[in-house]
Amino acid sequence: MNILIVDDNNDKIAKIVNVIKAVSEKFNIDTVIDSVSAQIQLKQIKYDLLILDLLLPIRPNQEPVPNGGELLLREITRNNTLKTPTIIVGITQFEEYKSNFSSIWKLLFFNDSKWITDLTEIIEHTERSIRFTSDLYKEKKTTIIVEGPSDAIIIKEAIQLFKPEFINEVEIKSQRSAGASWVANQIVVWANSLNKDYDGKLIKSIGLLDGDQAGINAITEINRVVKPDSAGASSFKIFKLRPDYAKNTIPIFQKGLIIPITLEELYPPELWKYAETKDWLEERNKMDELLKDPKSWNKWEETLKDYINRIGLSEDELIYLKTFKLSAKEKVVKHILDMDIKEKTKTLQNFHKLISEMIEYLKK
Repeated sequence: MNILIVDDNNDKIAKIVNVIKAVSEKFNIDTVIDSVSAQIQLKQIKYDLLILDLLLPIRPNQEPVPNGGELLLREITRNNTLKTPTIIVGITQFEEYKSNFSSIWKLLFFNDSKWITDLTEIIEHTERSIRFTSDLYKEKKTTIIVEGPSDAIIIKEAIQLFKPEFINEVEIKSQRSAGASWVANQIVVWANSLNKDYDGKLIKSIGLLDGDQAGINAITEINRVVKPDSAGASSFKIFKLRPDYAKNTIPIFQKGLIIPITLEELYPPELWKYAETKDWLEERNKMDELLKDPKSWNKWEETLKDYINRIGLSEDELIYLKTFKLSAKEKVVKHILDMDIKEKTKTLQNFHKLISEMIEYLKK
């Protein structure tokens, strides 16, 4: 049975997943945190049950609005391209936001313990109602959860290059405009789902996060919600991108600049220089925040540009002080995919260490 949870509160999501898993550990659970992302999922998948928060962001990285869930419900009714879920349940902890949610679907109040019994009965009914018309139980694969679609394509390509025997054993999961908070959201669901194979062995997942502040915040959120001594904590591992995966950036760190590592930093200087000719790069914001020791720069006596010139970065190192434009990420991925096997292997060579470590964890 396919279930979609639309909610931006990880604590509430974890409790909802626990209720679902008490009915069956075999259900397939997806989660998104805003209305637009939910519509993307509903265009692709026919869900048997939709569990919908009322206080919901409209788009990624926006603040929740009181009628966000109600607006999504209207869109599901209006938009014929969306696959209408078999059963829809609203859930909220704020009675003042219930408004005119629906005259058809049930609304549960999270601050009343009765919601657990009610949701359990709804899940059991949904299972019975689709038993003969739906694939109730779809076994999960080991899964790598990444921050965006372009990341997913590159990780899949790197697995195909360096660990091809594993390519059909792993699912790589992302969505457009996902980001680090979305990865954290998916890991929370995974940890509480305790997915097992037919032999009863726990199926593992990986959350792959950039080494920037958003990635650090996501790890903090995961650690807050998923307790280290819980059963779910052994079902996943977070891989945060580090300088030793992007060996070309190591000399930059040694010279006093801290470059946040994303998948793009794993690309070699040659690809960055090509990207510059295509106008795929732009200047980083807040360059002064890259200084490992801010006191080493006397801002009253020299400009930041003069300071960076003084620390002696090579031409190959200077290129990493820029960053890829968001609009160019799909273009650079297409460029890599169009390479012949020899050039592609050279371009993705830095991914070998990352892929090997991830596969080694998933095989344990």
